[in-house]
Amino acid sequence: MFQKRSGDDSTYEMSIDDWMYLMDEDTLINRTSMSKLGVEVGQVTLFFRRQAAGASQ
Repeated sequence: MFQKRSGDDSTYEMSIDDWMYLMDEDTLINRTSMSKLGVEVGQVTLFFRRQAAGASQ
């Protein structure tokens, strides 16, 4: 993956390890680790939950 900063022509190559876990029929967890030269530089964890039919946002 390449990430570009605004106003800069530089690019950076990073390794991405992305996993998704289905916890139950309504909950999904997405966990992503990013590393550069074998050193972890960031993590992102997202939780997705399905709303019941007819529920307002």
